[in-house]
Amino acid sequence: MARLLTRRSFLFSAALLPALHPWHGHWHGAETKSRSGRPAEVTPVNFRKLRLLANRLDEMRSFYRNTLQLPVRESGDSLAVAAGSTLLEFQQGAEGSLPNYHFAFNIPENKVEQAHRWASARCPLIHHWETRETLIHFRPWNAHSIYFPDPSGNLVEFIARHDLDNARTGAFGPEDIFYASEIGVVVDSVPETVSFLNGALGLSPYRPPISSFAAVGEEHGMFIVVEKERLWYPARKVPAAVFPSEIHLRGARREELQMSGCRTTLHLQP
Repeated sequence: MARLLTRRSFLFSAALLPALHPWHGHWHGAETKSRSGRPAEVTPVNFRKLRLLANRLDEMRSFYRNTLQLPVRESGDSLAVAAGSTLLEFQQGAEGSLPNYHFAFNIPENKVEQAHRWASARCPLIHHWETRETLIHFRPWNAHSIYFPDPSGNLVEFIARHDLDNARTGAFGPEDIFYASEIGVVVDSVPETVSFLNGALGLSPYRPPISSFAAVGEEHGMFIVVEKERLWYPARKVPAAVFPSEIHLRGARREELQMSGCRTTLHLQP
């Protein structure tokens, strides 16, 4: 007998359609060419699903459903969030553990001030360690960012990349959270991981890396590779720590890769 589809499950399923068809709408296929004129042959990164550990799942459910107003579904000891074209899956961590990660979402490049007001009305924003600003301008990246924590301690970011032609009209809302464009990977050796991502996925640093930090990929998707114990930007209070993660992304072939020097598994799928 066919199972009846409730309104909530219908909305959640509808929200997942871009994740199942990642070249739809404002996803990478629509934005491969950027205003910066970056070469078309730069490998696009498509984060389809991020599977992470978390604690305080009840509070996480309320935060992503009520505060960020995103579709949420629960199943046993896990929580799934449809964040634009990316699915976030939070699995209950071990009792007493404090798993936390960094991930960022691309938003319309013209709505950063609206997004700042929208987010600040819903949750506390993270201040820059030196300027105390909560709307942060990355001049070398031609981007603005807003950071805030979720109940599990994750460092969440909205980033407006002004080199992308993704402007939208109207007030900022949850529909302007396009997809995850960054995921932090905490490692023993940044140079070794940069070399791995280049050899395995054909990715290069977005900007010149340093020994403790590298952004690898392009404006639609980057691995934020940081050395263990490096203090997370922008507050520079929380040291980066290694926690298990699974990253599902578009690849030329179906393959599973284990990144060395960390606890991250990559799942590639055409």
